[in-house]
Amino acid sequence: MKILSAPLLVAAILSGSMTFAQSKVPVKTGEKIHSTINTVNNITQNMMGQEMKIVSNVTMTVQTEVKEINPDIHLSSVVTKLLLKNEAMGQSMDFDSDKKEDMDGQIGQAVKGFIGTANDIFISTDGKPVEKKKDDGAASAEAVLGGDINDIAPELLLAIPASLKAGDSWTEEHNKDADNKRKIVYTIQSINGNEAVIAFTGEESTKKPKSIQGMTATISGTNNYKGTLTIDTTSGVIKEKKTNIEGKGETAIMSQTIPFSISAIVSTSARQ
Repeated sequence: MKILSAPLLVAAILSGSMTFAQSKVPVKTGEKIHSTINTVNNITQNMMGQEMKIVSNVTMTVQTEVKEINPDIHLSSVVTKLLLKNEAMGQSMDFDSDKKEDMDGQIGQAVKGFIGTANDIFISTDGKPVEKKKDDGAASAEAVLGGDINDIAPELLLAIPASLKAGDSWTEEHNKDADNKRKIVYTIQSINGNEAVIAFTGEESTKKPKSIQGMTATISGTNNYKGTLTIDTTSGVIKEKKTNIEGKGETAIMSQTIPFSISAIVSTSARQ
């Protein structure tokens, strides 16, 4: 049997019994978060009986500042760099927002109002998105990338309910509308000082517009995901997060419906 020394024994007891004293995101006005978010998608879709595989790799470098807390948390988030690589049908397409020739192209024109521009994101003090009207730059970029600017916030901040300890779980639900719903179950794996490791599983349904070669498509589907994250409990900032996603759905465009399946990995790292 392994014998723990007195200091190690105390540390083991504390890490298993520590609880959180608050259930709000404990960030402060003026706090800055520097993050990198990478998403790798492996998509298989069926068009007229033919199977097509698409691999997409998107990396965003994001600078976020807490502008105000009154009463919601107002974040100002700037995507300073966007890297995109797509591979499909033996062809590849690369985009780098640092390259002028790429910014002058079709994708660059669609996201130029998004790159380097401050976008306002609002979340409640318990970490839930608060919907606000988006500017044209953010809306245009979302149509191209198929995402939501508000999805940046859950990659950066998390509120842990008060009085929870290692082994405890809690559930969060966010229903944006009838077509876009999300449910997540978090479980605290360990607490070590000001750092906690948390596992999570979730499911969501989505229905969003996306621009495809100048045409507007509607993408709907369901996703199941699981992963782990490491959080700084003093600030609520997620230092590391990895999410594995499995999903299926369909793309509706020009009176056609194209079914697809997706396997994705989202990796986030952040520092203050």
